[in-house]
Amino acid sequence: MNMHMYDYMNRPVLQQTSDPRSSVTPSSDRVSDQEDLDERRRMKNRERVRKCRKRKQDRLNFLEDRTAELEKENGALKAKVARKSGSSVKDEPITETQLNELRKKQNTTLASYIRSYNEADGAAFESGARSIWAENAEILYGNKGARVSGLNEIVANKRASGGVFASYEIKQYTVQWKPHSTDKCLVNWEVEVSVKKDAAKNVPLTAPFAELAPFFGEDSEPLSFQMISHFTFEEGKVVEEIRQLNLSRIGEKALTRFAEDPKKAADVLRCLMVAA
Repeated sequence: MNMHMYDYMNRPVLQQTSDPRSSVTPSSDRVSDQEDLDERRRMKNRERVRKCRKRKQDRLNFLEDRTAELEKENGALKAKVARKSGSSVKDEPITETQLNELRKKQNTTLASYIRSYNEADGAAFESGARSIWAENAEILYGNKGARVSGLNEIVANKRASGGVFASYEIKQYTVQWKPHSTDKCLVNWEVEVSVKKDAAKNVPLTAPFAELAPFFGEDSEPLSFQMISHFTFEEGKVVEEIRQLNLSRIGEKALTRFAEDPKKAADVLRCLMVAA
């Protein structure tokens, strides 16, 4: 090699080019990644906790609602058992004078019932309700199992029905007392109603009239129908009423009015069939 020792020792040293990626310390990368991972874990944990709390709250709400339903059903069953257990006493022969006194009380209750339902003022209905229904009274409606249980619910239902009916009037009625029974009768009602155009939906004991509102809402001519009620009395007050509707007159009216519009007539008849 033709290079003197001095030149060799003082030759320029080649510098190694640095990789730009090496400017970031690997340890800081690891810390940043770990923080991101921890934050994601915390977010997942918070979401799990939120979902768990929601499930627990939903379950609690369901149990509370179910408990209320069971308590109501239990009260109704107790009332029925009490009525049946007392039937042997009630069915014992009574004198004609006693029977006349009992019928007088029951007929007075029915007369008050009619006045209350014909009364548009909800407050007047409420004030008279305690003389008509027992505290544990129950009204069953139609064939779909609709029912209202308890005096307070009966009053609330009458108030709510004001959102469906512009008017509700019992025109006539006849009473048939059950043979060999002192506490049961069948009543045939003749009823006329006017339905509000914007009738409230899903009000108990009012089907199918809210559904008929688009066809007969605020009609100048009221809808006429028949209703049968099976009453059970206790000490002169109503403890059970089972209502069954006969809506054939409304069906006939629909067929006449919508003779030129078969679809509307069919829609009305469908509403009536659902309620039957």
